[in-house]
Amino acid sequence: MPLPPGLIVSCQAEPGSPFAGVAFIQAFAQAAVVGGAGAVRLCGVRNVQAVRPLVSVPIIGLTKHQYPDGRVLITESRREVVDLVTSGADVIAVDATTRRRPEGITGTEFVRQLKQEFPDLLVMADVDTLAAGVKAAAAGADYVATTLAGYTPETEFFGNDAPDFDLIRQLAQAVTVPIIAEGRIRTPIQARQALEAGACGVVVGSAITRPVDITRWFVQALGSKS
Repeated sequence: MPLPPGLIVSCQAEPGSPFAGVAFIQAFAQAAVVGGAGAVRLCGVRNVQAVRPLVSVPIIGLTKHQYPDGRVLITESRREVVDLVTSGADVIAVDATTRRRPEGITGTEFVRQLKQEFPDLLVMADVDTLAAGVKAAAAGADYVATTLAGYTPETEFFGNDAPDFDLIRQLAQAVTVPIIAEGRIRTPIQARQALEAGACGVVVGSAITRPVDITRWFVQALGSKS
């Protein structure tokens, strides 16, 4: 099931959050669909299984692990891809940066392997740079997302406060596959700006489904005025 244009809601909860439970993820996903989201993004086979019977919109599935340096690794293995698809995911998000994955191949090579083995699989390449996005598209990715911009050694110096509109714009001009804007999009205005920059879809997570983060934003803003 391809992704429609527009809003995608990432329904996840950080470890330790009061919302880190399947029932809460189900509620987040259902609320997103009632509100008009065209798709949801879910982490973990168990959550995909639990949400699939409750929504008719496409599900983007992924898993999360870590690189040796502690940074997040999105969807580590072929086995997890198969499990996510079997559980009901329509699109699989994978780390498509040029970093070496634990098995020794780059994210670009992982995308290529998946598309060669599963030609009908819809793959979302989560990238951090223009170069990574261009390589992922050439490797067969069906979507290129800016998910990891600002969260890799190559991009962390850009800061983590605002969406990377420049990367969205550059990718939209450089590749023909749909661009999905993701990362630090906290307001409807920023979501609209992402579409205007060339994105086909916009993923919003924390600003919708992470009350702990939203509370911190307010606390920090109020504290800065004291």
